[in-house]
Amino acid sequence: MTNPSLHNAIISVRNELRTNTRLRVGVYFLFGIFWLYGILLLKEFVVAERGSWEVMEAKIARARATAAAADWPLRAQETKLAAADLETLLWREGSVGLSQASFEERISQSLSQAGVSVRSIRTTAVTDGGGTAGQLGLIELRARVQTDFRAATLYPWLGATARQKFDKSPTIFVDSLSIRGASVGQPATADMELVGYAIKAVSAPSDLSPLNPAQPGAPK
Repeated sequence: MTNPSLHNAIISVRNELRTNTRLRVGVYFLFGIFWLYGILLLKEFVVAERGSWEVMEAKIARARATAAAADWPLRAQETKLAAADLETLLWREGSVGLSQASFEERISQSLSQAGVSVRSIRTTAVTDGGGTAGQLGLIELRARVQTDFRAATLYPWLGATARQKFDKSPTIFVDSLSIRGASVGQPATADMELVGYAIKAVSAPSDLSPLNPAQPGAPK
């Protein structure tokens, strides 16, 4: 049921629009403003959507380029092989003491076999250093060695030591070398700082823990 007052108001406004030119112009002008405002909002929306699509297209292009690089599995396999080769250069005696003893023994034997006369050798093991070895969880083995210097024997030993890494076995690296000339009654000497790296032993978890019922005195 239509409200008579509302019906009369609509008829009055309609008649006013027909007879009043200024009112019609004002209404048309108001609708024009709303129309222009809507066009501006639509333009801003189109610009924003276009930017979103361009970003999405760039991401899709990068994803397609990455997917097209079929050599990623090959690179991953090469990385694994390289890591395995590097691990063969480490000393694996199971403890710090055994690794240090094996490191010193290898140095002494190789120098003796090469005919190099060893004056002194002192080895240390760095287990909690802040360098690269410590960050990688490795033990740094260091040896200070003093030998008589004879080029005919020492230089071949240095060359053989440098080639050890190609044998895929625990390796000795020459960190520094200093040669002092002969003095009165004393032959020339060579002071070397040698380095090796060992894997830290992983301690096995104990079967007896506070929560283990098998532990003597544990509550049952």
